[in-house]
Amino acid sequence: MVNGKWLLLILILFCSFGSCEILKTYPETFLVNASDSGDIITGNIIVTGEAVNSNVSMAIAVVNFPALSIVSPRNETYIWNRVFLDYLVGYSSYLWYNVDNGLNASISFPTELFLSAGGHVINLYAQNVYGVSHEDVWFSIDPFLLEIRYNNYKGSSGGSSSDFNDYSFEELQNLSDVVLEQIAFGKIEFNDVINVVNDSNNSDGVVDLDANVKMAKGFVGVNLSSLPNFNVSSRIYFYDLGMIAPRLLKDGAVCSPEICMNKSYVGGVLTFVALESGSFLVQESYVAPVSDGGSSSGGGGGGGGGGSFSASSYDGVDRGMLVVDYEKMSVSVRQGEIKTREILLKNEGDAVLSVEVLSSGLEGLLILDDYRNIVLDPGETKSVYIDISVGENVSVDNYLGKLFFRGNGVSKEVLLSVFVESMHGLFDVDVEIVQGGEIVAPGDYLVVEVDIVNLGEPKRRNVVISYFLKGEDGEVLFLEDEAGIIDTQLVLPKTFRVPLDFEDGNYILYVNVKHEERVTGGSVWFEVSSGGISDGFWFWLILIILVILFFALGRRKRKGI
Repeated sequence: MVNGKWLLLILILFCSFGSCEILKTYPETFLVNASDSGDIITGNIIVTGEAVNSNVSMAIAVVNFPALSIVSPRNETYIWNRVFLDYLVGYSSYLWYNVDNGLNASISFPTELFLSAGGHVINLYAQNVYGVSHEDVWFSIDPFLLEIRYNNYKGSSGGSSSDFNDYSFEELQNLSDVVLEQIAFGKIEFNDVINVVNDSNNSDGVVDLDANVKMAKGFVGVNLSSLPNFNVSSRIYFYDLGMIAPRLLKDGAVCSPEICMNKSYVGGVLTFVALESGSFLVQESYVAPVSDGGSSSGGGGGGGGGGSFSASSYDGVDRGMLVVDYEKMSVSVRQGEIKTREILLKNEGDAVLSVEVLSSGLEGLLILDDYRNIVLDPGETKSVYIDISVGENVSVDNYLGKLFFRGNGVSKEVLLSVFVESMHGLFDVDVEIVQGGEIVAPGDYLVVEVDIVNLGEPKRRNVVISYFLKGEDGEVLFLEDEAGIIDTQLVLPKTFRVPLDFEDGNYILYVNVKHEERVTGGSVWFEVSSGGISDGFWFWLILIILVILFFALGRRKRKGI
């Protein structure tokens, strides 16, 4: 390819030998090939020599042959007699190809080719006004090398499933973005690279996905005994469940939040991230509440699940044998989302405990996974996983309830606050007590810090921040509203005085952050207790002492006079 600078140099050297007169017989516009097609280099040159002096106009057009490369097939081995001819081309007006140097055929888009077993070569050509480019690829087809059985995941019912026969044998040993889907039941999107070939018996030349990956209503299972190579992280979808409060089991047991993460249930579709493969089953945990003529405190969300009961049927005595690692818990959950919390139970006694987990006040939001009989040996610790499942139609609000851990004459309870946020809320809200601890007296001040983080696009957003107090009985006290502007984060120190008429007990401070009708929030528990000496008490005591001293000093002065 001739460079424009070299052309100028050649012209100058040519003229220096007195031969410039010859240039008068050539066109004054010169055409050369260069690297950037379509560019034009123009200008004037003065040709000086012994015979002539001449001012010559010259334009150098930078042009190219067509840019051409073959994307597929590769120079590898294919396990199916169908291959796709795919390519990238630029600056071309006409393309054609042939197989094994046979007849030429025009091509204008990727083409499906059916070829016999054995070696093949594809020649691909592209032409424009400047010339013809040619690329070729050699490959082979060996349908006896490997058979992948995946009929259940083909065709329209297979949705977005990977078509394994499109890949070469080499690609199948390092395949990313593998998808298996049955549009009637669900989908698995594998997050990690998989060696599809390397199943439990990679010498038989068969990978049977039909037999070892099963999908049904509410069920997705991978047989890891036959497909250990598929034991990787994945996102799993269950379609059209029609459940109120779905709960998730893995290999017949409750799926822990360390394995089943980021659960969401929207529009009848349950999705989650599984850090390992296995058999996953979804069951309905909703239990219609039994009317007893009364109403539970704290609000629920309309439903049941996990077992509820009347607290009066237990004596409530703590005999020091059962230890629960939480006394109070606050959780924010969006509409259509499922969050899991782990609670540790420990038997610190010298006898076996049989513990039952029950709930009150959060019917329809809690999934306790049938923890009816947890056996704890002396000194043993076990985990209980609580799923908080919020339907799409649950109202945005703060709901209060209790978890009870009881059996063998022992009793523990955990206060639970569930803040239901809007489905598409933009913020993460954290509320923490920063001064004075979690126990305050009536008339004292509760000092908190509210941390609001923008989870969306960083830009200024106007919000309304509202503060509320709620007692265990569900009574709500509005504190105040304030306007704010959030770009990426807003941290607010807040001080609230606890009303003097507040009775002793547990209360929740919760914060609403509202932006364009979407609400997110957070909450924190605290306890009101009049048993201790409050800051207000010290204030009045010091004031009284000062008044007494003032009058006493005044009296002494009068006596001195």
